Amino acid sequence: MRLQSRSRRLMVLAAALAAGAVSCRVAFGLIGSRVDAQGVLREPFALLPISVLLLLGSGLALIGALGRQKPLP
Repeated sequence: MRLQSRSRRLMVLAAALAAGAVSCRVAFGLIGSRVDAQGVLREPFALLPISVLLLLGSGLALIGALGRQKPLP
């Protein structure tokens, strides 16, 4: 029983991290980028690597959750 709850927690963590990654990508698209009067590009670039890290963390949590599950009889 304890193994199942740990696996379930990892699945919830994976889903939350994936949702965070998607929200970072959506926010990047909604905020957009522009070039100011001095010719400097203004964009929320930090959202891209954050979304990649969240997606990698989600994948690792999902692999951990699937690796902990017992095989079906």
